[in-house]
Amino acid sequence: MNDEILTSAFQLAESPDMTEKEIDFRRGAIWAARQLLSMPDKLLLKLENELILDEAKKQHGV
Repeated sequence: MNDEILTSAFQLAESPDMTEKEIDFRRGAIWAARQLLSMPDKLLLKLENELILDEAKKQHGV
């Protein structure tokens, strides 16, 4: 996936005749791909935090 993001960024930089809409679309695609790559880490952190919170609630009888 990182290679595709890099390729898309290079295409964006090397195509001076792109319309503004095409540039916006490609920038959005790069942003979405980067978000997708970071999603597993974010979900794992969220799960770990929820487990810690649940354990704390059990210890305090909540």
